[in-house]
This record gives sequence, structure tokens and C-alpha cells, in this order.
Amino acid sequence: MTAEQKYEYLAQNFLIPLKNYIKESYNYIYIPKDIEPERITRFETLEIQTLLGEKLENIVAKFITQKQIQEISNGLKGFINTLSDSLPSYKFRAASSNQPNLKPSIIYSLIIRDFFSIRELHKEGVDSSEKDLSIKLLSSGEKQQAILSLIHNIIANYRDDSSSLILAIDEPESSLHISACYEQFEKLYQISRKCSQVLFTSHWYGFIPSMASGNIINIVFHSDKHQCLMFDISRYREEIKIKEKEYRSEHRYGLPLDIMLKSSNDFIQSILSSIIAEIPYNWLICEGSSEQFYFNYYFDDEIQNNRLRIVPVGGAKEIKKIYNHLAVSYDELKEKIRGTVILLMDTDEQLLEFETKDYPKLHCYRIINKTGDKTTDLVQVSSNPKAPKTEIEDILNGNIFNETLNEFKSEYPELLDFVNNQEKPQIPSYFAMDLTPSQNDKMTHFFDDKPENKVRFAQKYIDNAKILETSIPSWVTFLKEKLK
Repeated sequence: MTAEQKYEYLAQNFLIPLKNYIKESYNYIYIPKDIEPERITRFETLEIQTLLGEKLENIVAKFITQKQIQEISNGLKGFINTLSDSLPSYKFRAASSNQPNLKPSIIYSLIIRDFFSIRELHKEGVDSSEKDLSIKLLSSGEKQQAILSLIHNIIANYRDDSSSLILAIDEPESSLHISACYEQFEKLYQISRKCSQVLFTSHWYGFIPSMASGNIINIVFHSDKHQCLMFDISRYREEIKIKEKEYRSEHRYGLPLDIMLKSSNDFIQSILSSIIAEIPYNWLICEGSSEQFYFNYYFDDEIQNNRLRIVPVGGAKEIKKIYNHLAVSYDELKEKIRGTVILLMDTDEQLLEFETKDYPKLHCYRIINKTGDKTTDLVQVSSNPKAPKTEIEDILNGNIFNETLNEFKSEYPELLDFVNNQEKPQIPSYFAMDLTPSQNDKMTHFFDDKPENKVRFAQKYIDNAKILETSIPSWVTFLKEKLK
């Protein structure tokens, strides 16, 4: 069998059936950057009909039933038969021997098309003195906003099930002022939570913090060829650092400079734009992705109702860099700032110290366990105490922490031989476990054995906390107050 015959066999037996299955199972809508607004804002168009599913047809069907359509069809058949009988040597008939009735779907679509063909989307005037503007008269950026607002609203409120919908958009930030970009991508993120998949192209890295999950494919041209770099969006800042090391090891040079600089600059701009917005966002910026899991659990209400975004940035040095950038802009913008930004870092053995100021809406704290009263405190970065070493795993509920460790004991019998089923007090895990230096080393080795162990532990801890936790830790309460 030749290569062409093999390809033809694969195409006919696998690729074409797969393509047909996908086309039958999913609805796909593509919105190019230069799309004519009428294509997506008139309800009779294919794009809107695909978005709505059969919603409009269901509305029309309430008033024009299949029985009525059958009666209309019978009446027209009677008329055409009478007319045919009166014509010598001629008659009206369909191309096939079967004389079909009117199809309800066609009648519904004709009514919908006629009704909406004379109606178009308008942007309302700010007050009664301003006229509503047709979407045709809006700027390119305003058209993009209008299109995405319509799609978001239809999917959120009118489509019963979007699990089979794939939406692709080309440069949704095109021609928009930076202050409006974040809101645009927030709508995309909300759409993605209901759809099967959302794909988009972008030149603006500031969208990254608005997305809690997904992947970024960064296409760069280097050494006369295109290269694709994939990043997990939930830990983008961390993965940038990891990919930089891998890239330097493989190619003897680091990532393209624009990835490093643009991601940092757009990230800062995104935060600043979002906290001065009319309906502001709030931010909790932490060191690593395992912290993000705990914070997503403890601050779920704030995420859902208070526009909180939690972003891991990959270490204390990144925390320092971001705080310094935000602090420089704070005094200039302080009259406009409505949202709150909290940066949180560990107390490491080699502590990274820098001066911070506790602004009303910008806070940078270091977590520390206080040995005197066995509690967890949040202090300014350069404040005392500076020991003991404190990470997120040291400030969790002690009893739940021990229960979760027990679930890993069979996998790590030697490292976790000190763990037992005895109930622990519900104080910070560092004090509840009360480990000897050798036991503490073993637990450190457990967390460091595989890169994913901290995240795996966090996921199981949260499952247990939902059942066993009777009160949230005091440091969580403290942060919740700051976010109000």
C-alpha cells in the first residue's frame, strides 16, 4: 500500500467520520475581527440562530402550532389542486411523487427573519437628551463590546444548554481602550464556563488574570521558525519562570523578551485598570499555585460575589516586584481606587525583606506563626517576628491537616510513619502536629518528592475541610475584612 493509499484509507475510515461526528455534535461560531456587526446582531442570521438554539422557534411555536400549519398546508393544497384542475394540460406539483406539507421549522424561520430584519441593535443614549446609536455608527472597539455583550447575555440568560457550543473570537480587545479590555475578557471567561470551548487570539497579555483556568499558546518566531509555547493559565506567572529555565537549557538563550516584559507590564496595567473601574475587581496575589487552591476554597463567596481574583505569581521576588509597581502608581490614583489588592508571602528561612506601607486599598503581608500564643498572624514584610519559617501548609486547621496526611500514608509509609489517627486540636497545623526536627524533615520531603504533591494535598485537604471544619482560620477572617 502506497503512502497516498494509506492516507486515503485513514481519511475515509477515521478522519472523515470523526469530522462528521464533531460537526453533528457541536455548534461552532467564529467571529472575525472585521466582522460586519449585522451578521451577529440581527436575530435572523445563522450566528444568532446558532447561539439561541431553538429558543425563538419555541416562542413562535406557542402561537402557531403544528396543527395550524397543517391546516394552512391543506388549504394551500386544496387551492393549488383546484387551480390545476382548471388549467388544460397543466398542473402544479412538487418535483417528487410525494407532495410534501409545509415544514414548521421553515415557517418559524420565515417569521423570525421577517420580524428581525427591520430591527437592529442600538446603543442607548446616556440620558434622554441623547439619541440611541445604531451599531453601524459605533467605533470598532464599541462594536466589539456590543457583539460580546450580546453573546454573553444570550448564553447566560436564553440558551438552555451551551455544552455543545464552541466559540472562536479574533482579537476581542481590538481598538478598545485598556480600561475596557479587562471587562471584555471577563465576559469571555464567563462564557467559557458555560460553553464546551472558547478560543481567541490576542496581543494583550492583560487578559491572563481574568481567566481562572485554560491554556495559553504563545507563538514566537525565533531562529527562522515559529515555535509554540504552552502555559497553564492558572499558574502562568510560575510557568513563565519554569519555561525560561527549560528554554535556556535547550536553546542556550532565554524566552523572547516580549513574553517576559509584556506579560509583566500588561499584568500590572490589568490590575490597575480593574481596581479603578466603576464596578471594581479585588485581588489576592500569592506565591504559588497550592496557595491558590486553599484561597479559592476559603474565599469562594468573594470570588462569586465580590469580583475577587486570586493569582499565584511564582515566588517572593515576584510579590516584591508587583507590590513596588503598584505602590508607585497608588499615590497618583488613590482618589480613583475602589478595589482592594492584597499580596501575601511566606516567611522563608532566607527572608526577602523590603519596605511596605499599608495603604487603605493596597496591602502586602507576610504570614507568620507566633510561638507564644500558637496563632497565625499577618505582618508587614519587614516586621518582627521573622521566625519560625511559615508556609501555607503551616497555618491550616491542625486536625484536618493530620486527617489529610493520613490519606497519603499508604503511598509514603516511610516518610509519614509519624502520622496517626489521633484527633489533633484545631489550631495552626504547625503547632497541632508538634513535630520533631527529623519528623519535620520527613514531611518536607513528602511535599517536595513530586512537584504536584502540594497541589494533591491541597485538593484532599479541601475535600476534608468541607466535612470537618467547624470554623475558618482567623487569618482568613482578617483578609475577608480587608476585602470588604
